[in-house]
Amino acid sequence: MARIITITKGAVDWQIYQQKNGFADINLEGSFIQPDEQENKVWVRLVCENTQMSVIEWFHADITENGCFTAKIKGVPAGGLYRIETSLNPYLGGVEWGYQGDSIFHIGVGDLFVIAGQSNSSGYGRTPVVDPPDPYIHLFRNRENWDMATHPMNDSTCTAHEINSEVRISGHSPYLSFAKTIRQHLHYPIGLIQTAKGGSALSSWNPFESAELYNNMIDVVKKSTNQKGTIAGVLWYQGCSDCTEKLSKTYLERFTNMVRSIRKELNDEDLPIFTVQLNKTIPEASNMNNGRFWSIIRENQRQAAEKIPFVFVVPTIDLGLSDGIHNSSASNMVIGERLGRMVLREIHHKKVYGKAPNIKSASLVGKNKIAIEFENVYLTINTLGLLPQDMQFEAFDENGELIISDIAVDKNIVFLWLSEECGKECFVSFAAKLTPHSNIPYDMGSGLPLLSFYRYKIEG
Repeated sequence: MARIITITKGAVDWQIYQQKNGFADINLEGSFIQPDEQENKVWVRLVCENTQMSVIEWFHADITENGCFTAKIKGVPAGGLYRIETSLNPYLGGVEWGYQGDSIFHIGVGDLFVIAGQSNSSGYGRTPVVDPPDPYIHLFRNRENWDMATHPMNDSTCTAHEINSEVRISGHSPYLSFAKTIRQHLHYPIGLIQTAKGGSALSSWNPFESAELYNNMIDVVKKSTNQKGTIAGVLWYQGCSDCTEKLSKTYLERFTNMVRSIRKELNDEDLPIFTVQLNKTIPEASNMNNGRFWSIIRENQRQAAEKIPFVFVVPTIDLGLSDGIHNSSASNMVIGERLGRMVLREIHHKKVYGKAPNIKSASLVGKNKIAIEFENVYLTINTLGLLPQDMQFEAFDENGELIISDIAVDKNIVFLWLSEECGKECFVSFAAKLTPHSNIPYDMGSGLPLLSFYRYKIEG
């Protein structure tokens, strides 16, 4: 028997809609056939799948022409999961005994986030970890259909866009943990839109360069949002492929161009971008042999969060690896939680610890004493009882590296004593080596480690 009502456009199973002020509108288009001589109407309603109760009661769709209809389900509250039902019936009374039309299952209204960047964003965690799927967290897969989110998120089976297919077997990523962290506080569904690609350089994401992954990302965002392009933010984790002398020098400028272009393309000048500062790497395993460029990229990522409005950064420098360059699955869980806390703080204004300690100033307070002040310290910096040579602070002047003989902390200020006086121009760095160890000073209030910084000029 032919379908009485066929939904041809609009909502699909598992789709998440971006809420605005706690609500969203859902549009439908379709066709229908009259099974009898009566002039039947097309009816639509929204049902809560948990309770089977109507969230929005039956209303009749607009009939267009040639047996077609359109309907707008207005003011759908943030939440779900919901089911859309359709029926063909001449009148409202007794509509449940009308002819059954198509239904759409497991849809929700919440927040949408785009996953972009290279392998640690695509997901290369190789170690086992308990991170089960959650029916309220959905993923727009590479095959361009909505589904329940599971690892690996960048699975390329039946992909609709080979451009971001993984050459290697992908694994665990931070973003299911991220979505769970948000959902625990917001109590509505979260949608993830995967566009990352392992090994990709910033040039692939910058519209002023090759831009193939940027173009794919914009196309996928529009397809996943019924061409609206409305999302809550972008989750960006990239930089390893730009750790060269030439590319590291221009990373901040090119990243800024990308951010501006995304916001313009998606018609949101304040679209939040949540970034991740590069973790350590093991040179022999990753073929990265110059820590200076690695440190410059980290510094660019730190500065981006200072200089570009609504760009935020979380640290990873204290976390473990599953190989020479990729975070372990357990580390991905922590990164996801840190990103989630940042989103909760900056978008939803929840009272959670989001920002990591970040250098605010560095000044000479004596001939051989430096005071480094940090912002975003909620309690006090804990140095873990490390010896000065293990604290991972470094000081330099025009003559080279200066020996740090002692270190002390007063809440958010770190004092460095030098074995000799500074020259005319002095700088300080933190965790700026290619492979800093994981014993990183942290804020005892938030539990977050200090952000890495490179060659910060000392005043005074």
